[in-house]
Amino acid sequence: MAHTRNASTRAYDLFRRGMLERKAHSFKANTGQCNKAYVYRPLKPYLSIRDASDHVFDHQAEKVPKGWVRIVDYCSNLTTSHVSVRNRIIRANLKPKYYKTPRGTIGLHLNAHYKKSELDRLFGKR
Repeated sequence: MAHTRNASTRAYDLFRRGMLERKAHSFKANTGQCNKAYVYRPLKPYLSIRDASDHVFDHQAEKVPKGWVRIVDYCSNLTTSHVSVRNRIIRANLKPKYYKTPRGTIGLHLNAHYKKSELDRLFGKR
């Protein structure tokens, strides 16, 4: 773990999310008292616990189907402003689908995605 403080709580959280494997482990202290603990091991495709904790948001993100785009991504290919694309979408009464996608280090956010073929139809030949 990157931080030793509260390491077991963080590892348990990753275990609940399905990123780590947990095995019970008992050991004997110098006093002769038996203690129980857990040993955590990363599941594939993660190589270490640190790697798993770095990719928490990627693991939880929903997969956007092929052919669905965000307005910002579509505008970058068209060389038009997002305002003009939004206005045409409102006039055509297109409904978005929302998918949880990661946004940097701040977490998951619901982002509106539109079908690319419907947006292409709105803009015709450019």
